[in-house]
Amino acid sequence: MQAQVDIQNFKVTSPTNETFTWNDGQRFKYKFDIRGNYGYNEIKLKVYAQSVTSNNLIGLIRWNREGDDNLSFNSYTTKSMWVSIANNWNGRSFNTNPTKKFYLVAEYQGNSRTYTYTIPDGDNDGDGVTNTQDECPNEAGPASNNGCPLPPDLITANLTIKTKTSTGGSITYNYDHITYTPSLYYNKSAEFSVKVKNKGAGKTNRSCELHVVIAANKNSYPVWDPGEAQPYVYRDFTVPVLESGEEKTFKFTEYLADYMGSVPLYDEVTYYIFFHIDWREVTNEPPSAFSNNINRYAFKYIKDKSSGGIGIIVPIDSDFDSKSSISNKSYNLAIFNLQGILVKQKTVTDEQEEQKLIEELPKGFYIIKNDQRTYKVGK
Repeated sequence: MQAQVDIQNFKVTSPTNETFTWNDGQRFKYKFDIRGNYGYNEIKLKVYAQSVTSNNLIGLIRWNREGDDNLSFNSYTTKSMWVSIANNWNGRSFNTNPTKKFYLVAEYQGNSRTYTYTIPDGDNDGDGVTNTQDECPNEAGPASNNGCPLPPDLITANLTIKTKTSTGGSITYNYDHITYTPSLYYNKSAEFSVKVKNKGAGKTNRSCELHVVIAANKNSYPVWDPGEAQPYVYRDFTVPVLESGEEKTFKFTEYLADYMGSVPLYDEVTYYIFFHIDWREVTNEPPSAFSNNINRYAFKYIKDKSSGGIGIIVPIDSDFDSKSSISNKSYNLAIFNLQGILVKQKTVTDEQEEQKLIEELPKGFYIIKNDQRTYKVGK
């Protein structure tokens, strides 16, 4: 028969985050592994919360007090125990929340041993950040962001407008490159293409909407005066969940006549198209990212039916970068007719001025030369 108790693997088995108080009918449960030959002798088992003091005693078991059993265990054997809450907890309570400590004191033959168990700090979302340190315990995120998902940041970008020319070709205005307001013409189709990008470090938590609005007042969206005509909601697109760095392109085509959707178009008037990503704010973006959710782009509507618009002679499916590689410095422009006769020559400051000169030409076909390229136009 051994002189002291041999116990290991003491563990509280009551549920985590449970609260206990006296006279509430609750059972505090625990278990341990025991080995050794104790014969018909008694083993006292005391469990404590927080510290081994009489005031914190949860309960006492006098195991085999009557000597009815031969406590002999040749190998470690698991024993499950429970106690009712001692009356010293009257008016107080303890709980099994993560990181709380509990103690088992086992006494045998005048010897005692103390065993400690700490309620483990869980990790509900499995992100490696324990719940007590995790500001988002049910959503996975790195420790660098306190266990919360890294935020997404949705933007709209890379707007292009591809419109037909009078010669059957097409011209594409790329708003990432042009610095002027392009003109769109009566009786022509225009294909609008815009990208929605997630430039944030984390993916979006759900799908959202791309809201497209057209207005004649550049300041009328997203807030407009009560007496002003409400901007026309032209399109709504569903944007799927986007991973970090992922993007999706949205396109729509409009035939320009006297209206664009329900917005009346007037000659020589500038209009604005707004792209508002996540306008219902369903995506969990940081506050700093909300300001870039709306982009506004301008185009000028030309209703001169006689001209039919500028005709750039390019293949119908090719893209024409309206800015090309011309720098922002002044450059020489020379315009020839098809017979090679110089029609006009001028130093211009930018491509907007170049386009305006071309628009002022009489109907016909011309060869345009500037410092970077040569191309043909038909009017």
